[in-house]
Amino acid sequence: MNTGLLNSVLVAVMIHFAAATTSAEEVRWNRVVPPGAGFSIETPGEAQPSAELGPYVYKAGWWLLSVSTQAVDPDTKQLVERRQRKELVRCLETLGDSFAAGVGARRRDSSSGDVDGNPSLRFSLENADFEGTNLIVLTADHLYLVMAVGPKGSANAAAKRFIRGFRLVPTDPRSAADSHELAAPPARPVPATLTSGATLGPEHAVRDFIRALAMHDTQAFSRAVRPDPRASRFINPEPLTSEGHAEAARRLETLQVRRTDRVLLRGEPVEPDARGDYPVGSVGRFIASGNGGPALVTVVREPDGWKVDLRWWLAMLDMADARPPAAGSPEYAVRSLTLALIALNRDEASRFVAPGAEMSVLFAGAPTVREPSGVLEASAMEMPLVEVGAGEFYRLPSGRIVEGSTSGDRKVIVGQFGPVEMPFVLRRVGGSWRVEAEPYFALINR
Repeated sequence: MNTGLLNSVLVAVMIHFAAATTSAEEVRWNRVVPPGAGFSIETPGEAQPSAELGPYVYKAGWWLLSVSTQAVDPDTKQLVERRQRKELVRCLETLGDSFAAGVGARRRDSSSGDVDGNPSLRFSLENADFEGTNLIVLTADHLYLVMAVGPKGSANAAAKRFIRGFRLVPTDPRSAADSHELAAPPARPVPATLTSGATLGPEHAVRDFIRALAMHDTQAFSRAVRPDPRASRFINPEPLTSEGHAEAARRLETLQVRRTDRVLLRGEPVEPDARGDYPVGSVGRFIASGNGGPALVTVVREPDGWKVDLRWWLAMLDMADARPPAAGSPEYAVRSLTLALIALNRDEASRFVAPGAEMSVLFAGAPTVREPSGVLEASAMEMPLVEVGAGEFYRLPSGRIVEGSTSGDRKVIVGQFGPVEMPFVLRRVGGSWRVEAEPYFALINR
């Protein structure tokens, strides 16, 4: 099951809360039938999805509404085709629990049933910041996730209507070839950095940045991030109304920030000095949560303060429009190896590791049975990958610290596997790239 999918939607919710404006204007509803997708949905506003947040994602005040899907695994397909009711109910319950655990929420008010003759589970999620109504529907080919997520305590009639409006429809094989696999909106993790003062810590930087984002403060945003011509894709330049400003300030009061690990310098833990400051080049990673899902934040200490590193967020946006990686490419090798590891397929994994790799090292810590929900596979497919260069240092699962490279025959690529950072060292072997063997289950199992 796709916890990464859920996290992507919830991260988009956080961005949506920062940028939303309220309106008393009555919204017209439309029924959307995406070609070849196998479903229809009643949606507020324009008939086409919002381009801002990604395909099949809509807004209703402070609430975000979405439909996402993924292919089911062969075992689940068999359960659906054989209509094994008890097993399907257990499967759906497990999927619901996986979603809840993935975002630190509680699952409640669950009820199993059918949607157009197919098994389904309707349930609610709730944590300190948000609440949501969700619907999972299984067919022999796809899993559909219908979500309505908003701030806790803000009941929304549009959310109920959206969930009720989901229907399965026959897939036209002539249009299916032209359709695309539904995906969650590109994850837009909430950035963080310092707005002023070199001695303010990285957590303060996170809070300062989110304030700039929520208040549509483009100047503070520009000061907050490492320079990138595409950075403006994350900020809404339209000024807030006085009502919107007050609402944004109220929601900022719920912001929570926690560090995922120690601050590192050249891959090693580093302590702050007497002023609480860190050396230039230090890297910190945080989870930020507010009125939306948790977001992974990476900040770098530069001479003029802490700055957010946007590269992984931009990689997520690029993934939404990119074609599948070419066979033999670095990205192909990393994703294929990770999927082979999750599938516990040693033969397949051997195709993507460097010659002479110790398979006992590669599969150290592997479970005896493959994890059945599909969460890990989804995280591998959605993992943003960034090639790092000279002067950047990462600790591999074995404890070895490696530096990024500019060589044509060696690369260091760092992925974000959910909230876990996964570095890979690759070498060119003949006409394709191979990954150096590491005990990656130390990271996959976290």
